[in-house]
Amino acid sequence: MLTVTKRFEFCYGHCLPEHPGKCKNIHGHNCTLEVTVTRRDGRERVPETGMVVDFGDIKKIVDPFIQQLDHQFINEVLPEKYLPPTAESLALWFHQQLHLAFQFPLTVVRVRVYETKDSYAESTVIL
Repeated sequence: MLTVTKRFEFCYGHCLPEHPGKCKNIHGHNCTLEVTVTRRDGRERVPETGMVVDFGDIKKIVDPFIQQLDHQFINEVLPEKYLPPTAESLALWFHQQLHLAFQFPLTVVRVRVYETKDSYAESTVIL
């Protein structure tokens, strides 16, 4: 399977009220989001372009979802089923939203949410 990944950055604030450590307090993150896409139409890439998908097309689809969270206190933005707003919750939220936003033949196979430069949560789909 051939995939492409686009990376995005945004900032958000949150707190984890039930967490026993300092994350129970309001704090912020400079988040990196990675979105990995593949094709489901039997072609690894479009013959005319040689691409799975243009990176600019991925950006057009993902940016509106990032804008919903960028510089927000996400405890008050994410739907209840994604609370508490952990990196895991964000990975699930992005993956589920983007799964609906990408149209056949494209599909999201992996979403990574880096809470710090060396710590991330990942949501994947096995095709």
